Amino acid sequence: ELHRHAEAEPLQQQRLEASRRALGLMHPDTLAAMGNLAITLRKLGRPDEAESLERRRLEDSQQALGMNHPDTLVALGNLATTLRTVGCLSDAE
Repeated sequence: ELHRHAEAEPLQQQRLEASRRALGLMHPDTLAAMGNLAITLRKLGRPDEAESLERRRLEDSQQALGMNHPDTLVALGNLATTLRTVGCLSDAE
């Protein structure tokens, strides 16, 4: 399996910016792009950047879609995974 996260990052940045411009900050596709970039950042060993992006995505998703929406719950789970990565277990629980 190839892990080409370093190549993927600028493409994901580009997609996120394009989605923000075309669809707006709160559109589900923009929120998904934000989450995908955050996962890549985590896998690149940059969990602090990933955490910041995931917190923003979770907040925006809660506002746009509601706390019980499946995409919001995914965002919550991804943030918990990143918090475990950086050792913030109390926040992840």
